Amino acid sequence: METGPYIINKTNPPAEPTPPSTRRYHHRFDFEIGYLVESPCKSCGTRPVFPKCIDRCKILDNIHSVLAAGVSCSRRR
Repeated sequence: METGPYIINKTNPPAEPTPPSTRRYHHRFDFEIGYLVESPCKSCGTRPVFPKCIDRCKILDNIHSVLAAGVSCSRRR
């Protein structure tokens, strides 16, 4: 059963759900595992000049930064 942003386990319900502000993992964009759910370009005000606007787009720069920070470093020695 889902209530609000929390999923409640009926067999072992938590005493109190963790409020979103204290969770360790915070989502900044609409992606989970390396792909966007919807392109931010679809609702952008500079859509008429697409793709010329890509080089100066701050939203895409932020998305690239977050995705690059999530790249696995398991081979790093």
